[in-house]
Amino acid sequence: MAVIQQLRDENNNIDYIVPADFPFAASDMNEATTPPNGTNYNPDKQWDMIGAYGMHMDKAWELLQSKPLAEITVGVVDSGFAKNAPLEIKNQVIGGGQFFSDEINNQIQLGYKADYTDGGTKTGYHGTHVAGIIANNGTLNSKTQQPNAGVNPLAKIFVVKALSDMGTGTDAAIIPAIEWAAGVSPQNLTLTNFKGKLPPENKTPARVINLSLGMSRDAIYPPITDQVWSQYRTEICA
Repeated sequence: MAVIQQLRDENNNIDYIVPADFPFAASDMNEATTPPNGTNYNPDKQWDMIGAYGMHMDKAWELLQSKPLAEITVGVVDSGFAKNAPLEIKNQVIGGGQFFSDEINNQIQLGYKADYTDGGTKTGYHGTHVAGIIANNGTLNSKTQQPNAGVNPLAKIFVVKALSDMGTGTDAAIIPAIEWAAGVSPQNLTLTNFKGKLPPENKTPARVINLSLGMSRDAIYPPITDQVWSQYRTEICA
């Protein structure tokens, strides 16, 4: 990392430097006021919403009781989405795609494909879990017959798979995944050793992008969050 910092100090034209193969992984994971749109909520099971270690969504929902929830699009850059996901979250997904990176001849090669399915090999279907926390529509779970409401049951999910089915990924895939989710034109994406067909234009850009990712060491981050916010008014959160 000292070499990277030295390069930046010596060259004012360099905005940022990140190793293309830098590893990321999916991050691990009373009575309450119901969501303001009247969807169902399970206070006994959804500890992540109101429990001692939860988000205290009951307080937020209480403040919003007289106001309608916004029907915004949330981009989930993660491990993709499970084919067998319950309908109460599957019906909230409006589209997506996948950026993947492979190591070929000791070089990272980036590609895109429309299939954003999470194979679940070692991901625990993390991306689907995150999407459910964000936007579960509050109807009875088709598998457990228990109600589950997300933070905003009216939100729509745009899935961008940037982690493999092993639950890991690289900056080479995550950076363009963020950009594309925000609505950056395919021709302007940050693409490293890209091969194949560019993704289509994202016609449903996200207003919020969720990154529930972790890493094993420090990195010099690109100013990607500032760019996405200043140009596209998209908030990035974890």
